Amino acid sequence: MVMVTPGLLELAFTVVFGVGSGLGLPLGVPPAPESPLMAAVAPEECLFYTTWSGMAEPDPESPNHTEQLLAEPEVQHFVAAIEKHIRAGVARYAERQGEAEQQLARDATDWVKTLLTRQAAVFVSEVNITGDSPDVRGAAIVHLGEDAASIRASLEKYQRTLGLAVDQVEIDGQPWHQLRFEFDAPSITWGLQGQYLIAGIGEGSVEGVLARARTPKPAWLEQVHTQLPVPRRSTVTYVNLRAIIDISSPIAGPRVRSMLDAIGLGNVTTLSSVTGLDAEGFVSRTLLSLDGPTSGALASLVQSPLTPDDLRPIPADATLAIAARLNASEVFEAFLAAVERIEPQARAEIIEELGEMEEDLQISIRADLLKSLGDVWRIYNSPGEGGLVVTGLTGVVTVRDRTRLAAVEERLVAALKAEFDQGDEHAYRRPRIEQFTFAGRKVYFLNARDDDFLAAPAWCLTDDELIVATFPQHVKAYLARPDGQKSLATVPEVAGLFADGAAPVGLSYVDVPEMFKLAYPFVPAVGQLMAAELVRKGVDVDVSILPSAPAIGKHLRPSVTAIRRTDGGIEVISRQTLPGGSIGASLPAVALTGVQSITVARGRARQVQSLSNMRQIAMALFTYQVEHAKLPAAYTVDEDGKPLLSWRVTILPYLSQQGQELYDQFHLDEPWDSEHNRKLIEKMPSLYRCTSSRDGTGKTVYLTVRSPRSAFPGKEGIAANDIENPSNTVLLVEASDALAVPWTKPAEYNYDPKDPAVGLVRQNAEAFNAAFCDGSVRSHSKASDPAMLRAMFERTDIAEHGQSGG
Repeated sequence: MVMVTPGLLELAFTVVFGVGSGLGLPLGVPPAPESPLMAAVAPEECLFYTTWSGMAEPDPESPNHTEQLLAEPEVQHFVAAIEKHIRAGVARYAERQGEAEQQLARDATDWVKTLLTRQAAVFVSEVNITGDSPDVRGAAIVHLGEDAASIRASLEKYQRTLGLAVDQVEIDGQPWHQLRFEFDAPSITWGLQGQYLIAGIGEGSVEGVLARARTPKPAWLEQVHTQLPVPRRSTVTYVNLRAIIDISSPIAGPRVRSMLDAIGLGNVTTLSSVTGLDAEGFVSRTLLSLDGPTSGALASLVQSPLTPDDLRPIPADATLAIAARLNASEVFEAFLAAVERIEPQARAEIIEELGEMEEDLQISIRADLLKSLGDVWRIYNSPGEGGLVVTGLTGVVTVRDRTRLAAVEERLVAALKAEFDQGDEHAYRRPRIEQFTFAGRKVYFLNARDDDFLAAPAWCLTDDELIVATFPQHVKAYLARPDGQKSLATVPEVAGLFADGAAPVGLSYVDVPEMFKLAYPFVPAVGQLMAAELVRKGVDVDVSILPSAPAIGKHLRPSVTAIRRTDGGIEVISRQTLPGGSIGASLPAVALTGVQSITVARGRARQVQSLSNMRQIAMALFTYQVEHAKLPAAYTVDEDGKPLLSWRVTILPYLSQQGQELYDQFHLDEPWDSEHNRKLIEKMPSLYRCTSSRDGTGKTVYLTVRSPRSAFPGKEGIAANDIENPSNTVLLVEASDALAVPWTKPAEYNYDPKDPAVGLVRQNAEAFNAAFCDGSVRSHSKASDPAMLRAMFERTDIAEHGQSGG
C-alpha cells in the first residue's frame, strides 16, 4: 500500500467534522524526528516562537490510536482526494488568469504543502516601536529536504518576475538575497543553508540564526520542554507575554495594565504550549506562567481542586460533562473591578441597571442570589436519563445558603407569573411557569406554549443543590436516582486525573466513541449536500471519499481536558484521538443538527436565491426608472384602458439580452392570454421563478402591491419623488404559492388592510420577503404590527389619507 503523507489531513477533518484547533492547525501529526536545529536557532531573548515537526508516514502497527487512525487506508484515500480537489480547484481558478498567474498558483500550492508537511520554526526576537513603523527582528526556518533546489529556483524566478528590489549580499561567505521596500519597513534577507530555507526580517537576523545553529537550545525553551513533557512533540509555541505587555503599554496606556491586574493577569509572564503524541493518542499541554499567586477574577476561577465526590451528580454514562470550582459572587465582583479600572462610568451604569432589575424583582442579585450559590458547578448530558446528544443538558450547582436562595426563587417565580399573566385576548398563548411535586421536591418549569421553543427549562432547589435542566424529565431523573449509582469519577480516563495527586480545578469530558455513533449517520447526508453544492460550483467531488464509520470509530477514545493550578501557573491538558481541537466538542452539534442541516441548508439556499432574484428584478425596475423618470406602470393598456400585459413583460429588456429577445416576441397590443401571447408564458425568465415555489411552469410569486397609494397603483407609472420614504416602501413581495399568477398576467397582490400579510407567508414559515424602493431586500415577520405593514405597502403617509387597500 502506498502511504499518503497527511499534509492536509487536519484541514480535511476540520471541513467534514467541524474540528478546530486551539492555537492554529494541528501540524506535525504523526511527528517526524525532530531536528535539533529548530530549537538551537531560537534566540535567548524571545517574544514569540513556534515550531512544528515534519509529518511522518503513520505506522498502522503503532499502539497510538491517533496514528492508527491516520494510517487507515480509507483515511489515506480521503486525504489524497482532498488534496487532489484542492489542486484542481486552484487550477480552475487560475485558468481565468494569464499563464504567469497559472504557474504561480501551481507553485504556491506546492509551497503551502511543503510548509504544512516539513519541519519549520518561526520567531520574533525584538520589536522596537519608534517612529512611524516598528523595528522588528525575527526569522523563519523551513526544512525543504529534497525540494530545496527547486523551491529556491522558483523563488528566485518570482523575484525577477515581480520586479522586486533585491540586493545580493554575502553572509558567512555565502550569497543571500535581501529584499528592500520603497515604504518604511524592515528588510527581508533569505537564502538556503543546505536543505534549510532561512528568511530573516530586520538587520542581523540571518547572522544570528547562523551563529546559534550549533549552540544548545536556550534556557527558556529547555524549561518549556521540561514543564510540558510530550513524548513525541508535534508543535511547540512560546509567547513572552510580560515583554509584549511592556512593549505595548506606552501605546495602550495605563488602563490596559490596570485591567490586566483586575482580571488577574498582571503577574503573567509567559504562555507556552506543546502538542504531540503520547503512548495512546494526541495530547496538548498549555501553561500560563504566573509570577506569584493568582489574583483578581482569575483567583475566583482557579480555586481549590475538585474531588471525586464533586463529580457525584454526573453519571458514568455521560456523553459530555463539565465540572469546575467557581465562586460566582467573587467572579462578578472581580468583573466589576476590571470594568471600573477601564471605565469607571461603565461600572456605575452596570450597578444602576442592576439596581433597577433588583427593584423590579425585589431581590438583591449580588447578596441574595450569587452569594447563596456554592462553588462547585457541573453540566452534563446523560443518555441513561433521557438525554440525546445535548437535549438532556442538566446543571447542578452546590448551595451555600438554602434559605436565602429559596426566598429568591419565590420572588422570581412571582415576578415571572405576573409578567406572563397579562389577561388579554392572547393570554392563552403566553408562557406560563408551571410547578409540580416529585420525590417530595417542588419542581418548576417554563411552559413556553410555542412550537418554535424546543425546550421546557426546569429547576429544583433541594437542601444542598440547585438543579437546572432543559426539560423537567431530567430533573425527575436526577431526583429519582438509586443510591450507589456510579459517577463520572469512576470512568478510567477521568479517574486518572485524580490518581497522581494533582487534581484539576476544572475538567471537561466527551465520550467521543458514543457521540460519534450518534453523529456519523448524518455525516454522509451532509457530505452529499456539500458535494452537490460543490459540483454546482464546478468542483467534481462525490461523497464516496468519506471514510466509513468503522474506519474511524474503532480508533476513537474519550476526550478529556483538565485545568490545574501548578507551581508554575495554570496548566491545561487535553487528551483525545484526533489532533487539534476536540472532535467531541463538535460531535453534539453535528448529530443535533444533522437531520435539520439537510432540509435547512436547502431551504437556506432557496432563500438566498430568491433574495438574489428579487434584487435583480428591483435593479431592472430602477434601470427603467432612470431611463423613463418613473417606474413602469403595473400593466399596459389598450386604447380603451383595458389591461394587457404585466410590468414583468415591460422590464424584460432591462433584465438581459435574452429578455430583450423574449420581449420582441410579444404582441404588445394584445392581452396576456391572446392566442399568440399565451404561447410565451412557458418561456418565463428564470428570475421570475421562485426557488421555494412549487407552482406550475409559467407562474410567479413575485408580485407588486396594488393599491391607490402603492408604488404600482395601476396604468400610470410613479415618479421617484412621489415616493416619500423609499427605504420603507415595498417595491415587490414574494407571495405564497396560493397567490401565484401567470407571469405575463396583469395580476398583483391586493392586500387586506386588516391582515396585510395574509397570503404572503408560506406554510410553516414565519416571514415573507420584500424588496424596497431603496434597493434593499428584507424579510418581515408575519407577526409584524399590521399598521407597520400597511405603511410599508403605501408610498405616502396613510395617516394623511386613511387606510387603504384592496
